[in-house]
Amino acid sequence: MARPSKAKSVFSDNADLPSQKKRITTAATSADMGPSGSASLYKLEQMAAGFGKIPEFNKLMYNDDNVLMTLNVQLKNTRYKANMDVFMDKSAAVCKYDISVNGGEKITGTTTATNKKAARKNAARCMLMHMDKPTVEEIEEITKWMVAGHRNNIGAREEPVSKEFGPLGHTVTLRWRCDDHSFYGKGVSNSLKLAELYAMQDLYCQTHKFPTLQQEAKVLRPVKLNATPTITKASAKASRPEPIIDELSKADVCHMNTLRNSMVNKMKVKQHEVITQSRGGFLCTLTWEWLDTNGQVEKRTVAKQGTSKALAKAAASKAILVEVGVIDPVTREESSHASSIRSSITKNIARAVQAATEFVRKTNCSVWRLFMPQLVEALVQRGDRELVTPLLESITAADVEIPTDIWETLLSLSSIAVDEMFCKAILHGIKHLTLDSRYFISEKAQKVYQKQSWLLALEFNAEMCSNLASLQSRGGKDVVSLLCDNTKSQLPLMFLKGTVNSEYSKSPLREDDMVLLVPYNGVYQWGDGLVAIVSKHKSENYEASLTCKVVNRLKWDPTDAIYEHNRFGVFFVNNTTTNKRMMQALLAITHKMLPVNSNAQGYHYNKDLQRILIESDKDSVADLELNNAALPTSIPLTPSQSDACKSALTNPLTLIQGPPGTGKTQVACAIIDCWRQQTKEKILAVADSNVAADNLIEGLNSRGIHALRIGFGSESLLQEESLKRLAKYGRYKSLKESGYYKEANSLRMAMITEAIRQHQVIIATCVGSGNDILSSYSFPYVVIDECAQSIEASNLIPIGKGCKQLVLIGDHKQLRPTIISPEAAAQGLSISLLERLVSAQVATVHVLDVQRRMHPSISEFPNKHFYRGAVRDAVSESSRPPVRGFKWPTRGYNIAFIDASAGCPNSQFESNVGTSKANALEADIVAIVLKSIIEARDVRESQIGILTAYDAQKWMLKRKLNQIDSVKGQAIEIDSVDGFQGKEKELIIFSAVRSNLQKDVGFLRDPRRMNVMLTRARRGLIVIADKYTIMNDIANWRPYVEYITDRVLDIHISELNMFLDSPSNRLDGIVRQVRTGWYP
Repeated sequence: MARPSKAKSVFSDNADLPSQKKRITTAATSADMGPSGSASLYKLEQMAAGFGKIPEFNKLMYNDDNVLMTLNVQLKNTRYKANMDVFMDKSAAVCKYDISVNGGEKITGTTTATNKKAARKNAARCMLMHMDKPTVEEIEEITKWMVAGHRNNIGAREEPVSKEFGPLGHTVTLRWRCDDHSFYGKGVSNSLKLAELYAMQDLYCQTHKFPTLQQEAKVLRPVKLNATPTITKASAKASRPEPIIDELSKADVCHMNTLRNSMVNKMKVKQHEVITQSRGGFLCTLTWEWLDTNGQVEKRTVAKQGTSKALAKAAASKAILVEVGVIDPVTREESSHASSIRSSITKNIARAVQAATEFVRKTNCSVWRLFMPQLVEALVQRGDRELVTPLLESITAADVEIPTDIWETLLSLSSIAVDEMFCKAILHGIKHLTLDSRYFISEKAQKVYQKQSWLLALEFNAEMCSNLASLQSRGGKDVVSLLCDNTKSQLPLMFLKGTVNSEYSKSPLREDDMVLLVPYNGVYQWGDGLVAIVSKHKSENYEASLTCKVVNRLKWDPTDAIYEHNRFGVFFVNNTTTNKRMMQALLAITHKMLPVNSNAQGYHYNKDLQRILIESDKDSVADLELNNAALPTSIPLTPSQSDACKSALTNPLTLIQGPPGTGKTQVACAIIDCWRQQTKEKILAVADSNVAADNLIEGLNSRGIHALRIGFGSESLLQEESLKRLAKYGRYKSLKESGYYKEANSLRMAMITEAIRQHQVIIATCVGSGNDILSSYSFPYVVIDECAQSIEASNLIPIGKGCKQLVLIGDHKQLRPTIISPEAAAQGLSISLLERLVSAQVATVHVLDVQRRMHPSISEFPNKHFYRGAVRDAVSESSRPPVRGFKWPTRGYNIAFIDASAGCPNSQFESNVGTSKANALEADIVAIVLKSIIEARDVRESQIGILTAYDAQKWMLKRKLNQIDSVKGQAIEIDSVDGFQGKEKELIIFSAVRSNLQKDVGFLRDPRRMNVMLTRARRGLIVIADKYTIMNDIANWRPYVEYITDRVLDIHISELNMFLDSPSNRLDGIVRQVRTGWYP
């Protein structure tokens, strides 16, 4: 007998698409012991009588129409491992199968039939015979699939009739209307969900023969388009189908129906579909009704033939999409050519690219949808620039306007390339494509969307590649990880299980996390691995089960050898939710027609605010005269804070700039309090980071304003405090302490939902506000705090919750958003929404002008240099006495500059540590100064902050301080400047790090970073730097050094012991070494 060919998997609707490889693996073999078909049918009939309430429906689960889906659903349970291979042996189709349960003995068998499909179905029944009865969840999934397809086929409309609760439990009655026929289904159960399920099953059983009965009496209505069929009575036996000239290929059937279902959801279409037998096959008549943008009813009807029901339905789907303008017409020849390109991707990628390059130039974008995603995905996996270049050139040369869905596909696929330069090659290749203007609300909206979405893709890839490189260089240390068994691979999905330890429990993986799967054979095989997205995550009884979708590999390999590994380390890379929600919000605010397969329906923008944010015309918001009426809040405010609050009560947009220490949180709380007094509608207050969001709710709580902190993916103590007020909290705590984590988490979500309903004020991060748990609520009032530190697209997420009055609070003179990609930052991704609107002069900027944080001497330079002296001090010198333990150089100034140079321009004390930098000399000086201050017992370690511009210096300082016996190093907050915005300490010590012969200051040159560093201290600021290096920054650091020198605030390290209450006996040796120009 001929060697059997490898069969396509029967467990996927997309088995024909070459880019979607499917594989089911097992590890053991046994003798052939497959049962006969009649035995399996008898066993399944017995099984069908043993679960649920409607055995007749259960039997139908195993018939030819449904058995493969039933098997597919049950095989999702990782208890089962299965294989199925189908091949032709002369004129007979043979299906060899095997299945094992819980890793036990493998049962194998063989079925035969006249065709492959029938052989697979027979094998599926044999396999199901050896499996357990389906669970309630499996029955629900199978029922919904069967009912949805059947209801579509007969054109039934479902209507709820009644839901009652009585002695028998829940009783649900549903009605299906099919033209002039009505059917009633009834379900009874103790569970409302099961009662609804049984009602649907009852209706299915009543109507599953309805299409056959319907043929004899059905008369079709005339159709609107070019097909007006003549209807005759269908014969009992259909005639042999004749070929239909423009029939779709089978490979495109699923794609067309997917597009159709997507548009039905987007446009909220009421559709009516009837499929009848006709001469030559089947006729599908499809009618759509929907409301246009003016609220008028639109209606379209098409009728198309196919040699099978599926082909007729797909043809009607295509016709209706063309009719409403979603896609351009696609001929059968074009469809066939697209299928040919797809099929050649795995066989000969170069030939596929060549064919696509020629094809793209002479076809429309609707044809591109049939092969472009699969081809680009394959090219990204290979990372071959020579192959991708001609395709990009043909796309840019094509004289077409690109629909948004194709643009998004190109962005999303390129952004998961593991080679950053390859990603940039694709992104630069498509950057100047012309998008289809019909989708957008305006020309400006089109430009905003195209630029911002391109930059977001560039940044996402830069962050991913940076994290992958860092992860591998550190050998997986300091990231969330889990060692897992590979229980099953059904590509692109992998099913993994691992034992949960205490570290993982504190910060587990979440759905939509990007992870790196590294093969493990006693040691990790770094250098190889799979990039995947966590699509499902469950953690119970110290065991985590993960389903991961593989999206790329670290290195291209045409074989599947890597999937044969039994164990993988799962390492966190980054979370894709942030990028996904930003893209969705950006799409929603700029589009009047959402593209195919978009998930941005959950965002709703007020038209006036949408126009202001997109068009950004000068003086878009009228500068209303603020009255002198008292504000409805008891929170004390300065005049500038009061004006900002009044603007927030009357204007659709209020811009507030808060220099350091001027009370941004105070004014945010006051605005929320005023809104609370004026309306019962919900208020959403957000910030970019969890720290800033926590500061908001702490500020509200301290002022007696109840609010709920929504924190997803972490146990926020502030959220816990809000939940403690609920009656169910005791039960939740008991379940959690008893180890019933699944039940505790379910109850927790129910409590959060109840808490959201009860609270008027909700606090979240910008990205967190896009969570589904808030999707059913509208938030007309939105405050975004620390707005200048967030990417503009992240701000669009909370604004898209129905916001009518928006307040942006921040300071664009301080740090911009952290951007990994230098190119994305340079091209504008680092410009926040607040900064952009301020620059465009869209509305009056309310500057808070009274600072209450810093000693006047500390605020003096930043106020003059960055704010032109606009900020007044409301702090007396006596309330901020100088920190003891250090002898400040000039009386009245709580500032000191310690010059860590050789006393001349020839110093080189910085060193490279990977991509970062460190300075051992400055670390030693910090330790010496700190020891003297701590021993004076004026300030505690927790009141001190040590800042630096570089991560390598941060880790060096932590190690150094932990070695000092008299200092509790772990209690001192040591961080980068970027991580310290919004915080304050009694004493700040700054280590500048840069000290080199080239006098290169790097990103110390950023005035925003400098501003933040200089304004964190309340009582004392000490800057340690190489004076000759930092003075090379003429715009900012040179004026600062001149300011210091003029006031005699500078100290060279050779003189440092004169200014310490506890001099160091190490200093003289350090100075001798420094005079050589090298240290250590």
